[in-house]
Amino acid sequence: MGNSSDPKRTYPSSSGIVKSARVLRPALLVIMVMAVLFLSALFLKLRSELHSFQEEPLDNVNWNVTQLELDAFRFESQTEITMLRPDSSLDELRRKFDLFYSRAQSVLDGHMFNQADLAEIVSPMKAVLSDFISKTTPIIDSDNATLRAMVPMVLSNAKSLREDLRTMSVEVIDKYAQLADMRRASFSLFVQQVAWASGILFVILVQLLALALWLNHRAEQEALETQRVSHRLGATVDTSLDAIIMADQDGKVVGFNNAAVTIFGYSQDEAINASLSDLIIPPQHRAAHNAGMDRMRQTGEMRIVNSGRFRISAIRKDGAEFPIELSIASTEEAGRKLFVAYLRDISHRVAAEQAVIDARDEAIAAGKAKTSFMAVMSHEMRTPLNGLMAALEVA
Repeated sequence: MGNSSDPKRTYPSSSGIVKSARVLRPALLVIMVMAVLFLSALFLKLRSELHSFQEEPLDNVNWNVTQLELDAFRFESQTEITMLRPDSSLDELRRKFDLFYSRAQSVLDGHMFNQADLAEIVSPMKAVLSDFISKTTPIIDSDNATLRAMVPMVLSNAKSLREDLRTMSVEVIDKYAQLADMRRASFSLFVQQVAWASGILFVILVQLLALALWLNHRAEQEALETQRVSHRLGATVDTSLDAIIMADQDGKVVGFNNAAVTIFGYSQDEAINASLSDLIIPPQHRAAHNAGMDRMRQTGEMRIVNSGRFRISAIRKDGAEFPIELSIASTEEAGRKLFVAYLRDISHRVAAEQAVIDARDEAIAAGKAKTSFMAVMSHEMRTPLNGLMAALEVA
């Protein structure tokens, strides 16, 4: 696996806080985007309301109603002057009527009252204006003799119209003032709601920003701690006297520490991504190893993984076969299964055990030879002694 800074080494990445940060960051981003969109919608609506207030025909309504009443008064005054001065010209009377007629038509045909929601209350005024114009226009357009004869009737109608316009104008202006007050109150409430919503959203955004900064700080701390642990683990692995080899589920080597380099003779560049079977498994065991890997991939059955230590033969780069003690553990990283093998060269131990066995066998053989020699010697010594004892007995 090389030095602790080896880019080929793979260690577990962050834990709890880092994972939480990774999950929460997209959620925080979505919430912030939604909050910004909501604020944008509120401010667009506020802008629309302000624009509608700017286009509100308040001044037009008040001015037109006032001018209509004033033009009606001017026409009435000119009619009265014409009646008091029979020799006066009728052109000025016609001109004053034309001015009043134009003003009345702007009220009858205009849309300002509809925009100001005053159509219902202005209807009686329009009816009075329409009736007066329909009666007076033929008289004004008639010849001078007819017009002068009809001046008293026109004056009477003009006075009645002006009084009606006076009453109706006050009602229209009062009604519009009430509607304007209601609109202003509604707009004021809306502005307050926008202010409260903006304040709440601002507080939420500040809290979310603080949470994001805290999570980012904790994630950085976790990353630093993970880096420290990785360095310590790397140092532990690199200084191990046992070979540590990491392989994936396809049997490819992904980790090869310094002890493995010393024991097997391969450099890390040679070992990484090489087939474990071709690297250290003796030829006579490769078929069984490959069959076991295939079975594990297909069924998930693992017979020797996580089952403790056992002895097996391994092969070095130079082809020399030697005994090892092996222990294999499994783990998962990024959704793939990895196997970590701890291997110990036990050649010296096996040689020592064999020497003890040979010494024992030699001792047993020596003991047997001694026993046989003593038996033979005992037999050989007893035979002449028996003859001597028999001769003494005869004598």
